[in-house]
Amino acid sequence: MQANKALAGALKRLRAEQGLSQAALAEQTGLSVQFIAALEQRRKEPSLATLDVLSRALGVTVAELFVPDSRMPRQGYAAEISTMVESLDAAQRERLLVIVREAHALATAPRARGRRQ
Repeated sequence: MQANKALAGALKRLRAEQGLSQAALAEQTGLSVQFIAALEQRRKEPSLATLDVLSRALGVTVAELFVPDSRMPRQGYAAEISTMVESLDAAQRERLLVIVREAHALATAPRARGRRQ
């Protein structure tokens, strides 16, 4: 399964980025070293609760556990966005706020089920 492959890669990468051994991650999560190894070798499938425990221990979202490389934006973007917004004048900030609200409304609006009225 592709998800297991992605999880295995992400788990190894995140552990390495944080300088954690399988034993250290096991200690932080309460999982066994054998289970961590089995996840990284794609021999086990974690439950949602286990994914939550792993994501918290590694300081990432559950989604980031399925990105085997560092393509997903990580920490620091919020501060960068904040700095950018602070550099805008009042009119530009207001326009940005309108755009964000409209994008949010579109993203959360119920979708039509193909019916015409």
